[in-house]
Amino acid sequence: MADERDAFLRQIEEEVRKERLAKLWDKYGVLIIGAVSAIILSVAGWKWYQSYVQGQAARAGAQFVEISELFSDKKNDDAIRGLEQIAKAGPAGYGQLAKLRLAAQSRKAGKTDEAIGHYEALAGDSGADEILRSFAQLQIAALKVDTAPWTETQNRLNDLVKEESHWKYAARELMGLAAFKAGKFDQARQAFTELMAGPDTPATIRQRAQIVMALVSRESGESEKAAAKAPVEKSATKDDKQEAGDAKKQ
Repeated sequence: MADERDAFLRQIEEEVRKERLAKLWDKYGVLIIGAVSAIILSVAGWKWYQSYVQGQAARAGAQFVEISELFSDKKNDDAIRGLEQIAKAGPAGYGQLAKLRLAAQSRKAGKTDEAIGHYEALAGDSGADEILRSFAQLQIAALKVDTAPWTETQNRLNDLVKEESHWKYAARELMGLAAFKAGKFDQARQAFTELMAGPDTPATIRQRAQIVMALVSRESGESEKAAAKAPVEKSATKDDKQEAGDAKKQ
């Protein structure tokens, strides 16, 4: 008897659940179908986008290889036009590489201003890889080291000389060189001293630092001698004028 009653109660509970589900479906069925459809479409759209991006990257990669071969065949004008197209409308990664290649080609051809323009386009691209952007900044500073004011070069390199920078050693060397050219001998001496003392400084940069450090010491020494000698010469000139005046009176 108890078993029959339990079975009867279970049957009632089952019917109640079915009735509740039917009511929920009648009320929210359309929304559920819409949500499921949206999920399916989103997944399908993402898959299509991934496929499209991969296809674009593959085509850009093949085009990049072809352009490199054009440079090898001395068809530089055609190659440059191809790089400009990739830089303008190609996938982000290959677009950035195209800007670097354009800058290098302009630099090789002696077109410094043009090379700086390509590097600036990459450095100012907020979507570009940070390592490539900082490399572009480094190259701009290097190309302008003979013409840019000391403050401009210093501001451009301040972030690149930090310990976490990928280009810290090259940036520190360039900072020291810019300081030397600007007559900032204390800053130059500090930069090259740190490079020579740094245990991880690349050997080639350490060697160049030693060479330039010798020039810094020589130039700063001559500058100090000239500064110390100047008042004496001025005084002597004044005395000469006084003697000449006395002689004239006599």
